Amino acid sequence: MIGNISIESNLFRSRAKVVKEFKLTFEEGSSINLGLLQQGMPSNISLENRDGDVYAFFQEDTIEGESVSVLIRRELDRIFFITNVRIKAEAVNYSNGVRIVRRCHESPWKYTDELPINFRRQNWSSKIESQFKLWSLAADVAQTQMKLLLLFQIIELEHPDLGDSEIFPHSFDGKITPLTECKYIRNVISHAVPKGNRIRAYCKSLGYAGDFDGKNDWLGHVLTGRSITLMESEARKILEKAL
Repeated sequence: MIGNISIESNLFRSRAKVVKEFKLTFEEGSSINLGLLQQGMPSNISLENRDGDVYAFFQEDTIEGESVSVLIRRELDRIFFITNVRIKAEAVNYSNGVRIVRRCHESPWKYTDELPINFRRQNWSSKIESQFKLWSLAADVAQTQMKLLLLFQIIELEHPDLGDSEIFPHSFDGKITPLTECKYIRNVISHAVPKGNRIRAYCKSLGYAGDFDGKNDWLGHVLTGRSITLMESEARKILEKAL
C-alpha cells in the first residue's frame, strides 16, 4: 500500500506552463510515505495522489541541461538505494483529452525500509548520479563478477587514484583494509592471471593453494558471498555520505 497522503501543488496547478507528467508505479507490497518523498524531491517536481495512483509533474521551463527522463531516473535510483523499493516512472501523454500511460511491468523486488524522516533534496553531481545508477544496475545483476565490478566502479569514482597508498595501503601482513581488499578483488576479476606478489598473496590467504599458470581456479576463492557483502558495504558507505 502506498501512503494515502494527497499532495497538492500550487506550482503545477496552472497548465499555462509546459509540464511533463509521469505515472509512478510502486512495486507491490511497498510502503512509502508520499509526504517524505515530496520532501526530498527537487523544487521543480510535484507529486499528486489521484485515486491511489501517484503522478509526478515536472515544470519544464525550470529544467536546465538535462532531459526530464534523466532527472526522474536519478531520483528513483537514489530512492531505491535508501529503501530498496523499485519505482517505475512512465511518461503520460494525452490524445484528444485522453490520458495514455505506457504499460507497467511488475518488479520482483520487495521493500525493506521506509524513507528516513530527514529525507531531503539531493545535491547532485555527475559523479553522484553515476554512483547511484551503478548501485541500481548492480542490484539487478545475478552474475557475481559483473556485480562486483559494478560495485567497485562506485568506489573508483570516489577514489580514482588506485595507486594512492593512503586510500589503498599496499602492505600485506596478514591484515588488509576493506578498500584494499576490494581493489584486490577487482584486480583478480579483471586480469586473466593474478599479477603481482600482493595479489597472489591475497589469493593464497583465501585458501588458494595452486599456482598461477592460468590453468587453476583461483576465482572460486574470490567470487564468494563474502566478497559481495564486502564490496556492497564499502560502496554503501560512499553513497550514504553522498546523501
